[in-house]
Amino acid sequence: MKDLQVIILSSEKLNGEKAIEEIIEKAKKCKIEPQLILFFSTIHYKKSFKNILRKLKSQFPYGKLAGCTINGFITKDTISVRGMVCIFFHSPYLWITEGIGHNTKRNPQKAARECIKKINTNSLNNINTLLFTITSGPVVPKLPFLNKNFIESKIFGELIVNIGLPLASYLGYGIGREGEIIDEFNKIINNKHYVVGLSSMDDGKMFSTYQFYENKVLTNAVIAIKITTSLPIYLKSRMCGKPSRKEFVITDTGFKNNVIKKINNLPAKTEFLKLLGISDELYKINTGAFYYKVSDYFPLLFKENIGYSSGVGGFYGENILLGYKIRGKHIEILSITGCELIETAKDVLNHFKSHKPKFLFIIASFAYLYILGNKIFKINKEIEKILKNTQYIVIFPVSETVGSPKKHIVHRVYSFNAFSLG
Repeated sequence: MKDLQVIILSSEKLNGEKAIEEIIEKAKKCKIEPQLILFFSTIHYKKSFKNILRKLKSQFPYGKLAGCTINGFITKDTISVRGMVCIFFHSPYLWITEGIGHNTKRNPQKAARECIKKINTNSLNNINTLLFTITSGPVVPKLPFLNKNFIESKIFGELIVNIGLPLASYLGYGIGREGEIIDEFNKIINNKHYVVGLSSMDDGKMFSTYQFYENKVLTNAVIAIKITTSLPIYLKSRMCGKPSRKEFVITDTGFKNNVIKKINNLPAKTEFLKLLGISDELYKINTGAFYYKVSDYFPLLFKENIGYSSGVGGFYGENILLGYKIRGKHIEILSITGCELIETAKDVLNHFKSHKPKFLFIIASFAYLYILGNKIFKINKEIEKILKNTQYIVIFPVSETVGSPKKHIVHRVYSFNAFSLG
């Protein structure tokens, strides 16, 4: 590990340009010449993103730069839902290349091929290759009726599913379509590598999301950073949630397998609420509370494809919009609690205890922030207790990607993922 230098620096200054200047000043004092800079920010600095990237590149012109907006982050020094963080990497044993694809929501397959084409895929067969991916997450369309997660009218619900969602996707809004990107990656790369990644998001409102590539600020891109190294790579991932013993069969779907139209041959929304024990009257009283509370606590697991999961993105009439692609007809509803989230984190962290890494990069579901709330500090405590001398970064995106040698890449929600080098 003495051959790998990793520096994690953050700022919570209210002014974006002053925040990045603070980070740059600290980095200069560390005398690092980074080969790779990962930059993550909450949405609050969006008016300054172009200037922030320009300042970073002017000071570190030879370092590859990539990143995106996230919901929040944790380091040894801070827990932040309003701030920015940079991770600087340098090692004589790291070789970095990047690829980028565009128009992910309109044509995700083409974007994936464009992205991977820019990377020398031959060396991806090397087991000591890590592919770090960043994908544009979902964005609520700025169109009539499409800027809501709930539509009561069955007629309008059908119009949205059959016309509105395809239109939104064409215009660069709506669901992220990360699953289709990952499917294309799996075809090209052939399961002989480590993969870890995330999808960008804002502060949970899903109104805007940005990706960063060198000095460019993008909204509908997929970025892949190929890290080839002679250092060992350690990766551990685990889904959150316990079986609730509530299952159903999807019997009709819509919009590229992202919408559930019928469950057990019955209207999907009504049947789903019934399975959860929520009456239609209670749902109508407080739809917002249902979506932001109950939906977050009950992710869906695809039993034919264990490892894939999705969350409920909204109700359009009797249709259920999922955040991610349907991966099978047989569904199990999982149940998530704060205790379960912490136990999942402990299980992953204990995997690294034996080799005591100096640096740990963690990608954890945004559900950790939403469900744990002001108890999120318990994640810090567990990391400090299990890995006392490890510097770390935890970032909270809208969804997570993971893959390893001999295992295909999966994209999912409600998981806890960590990797280290060396």
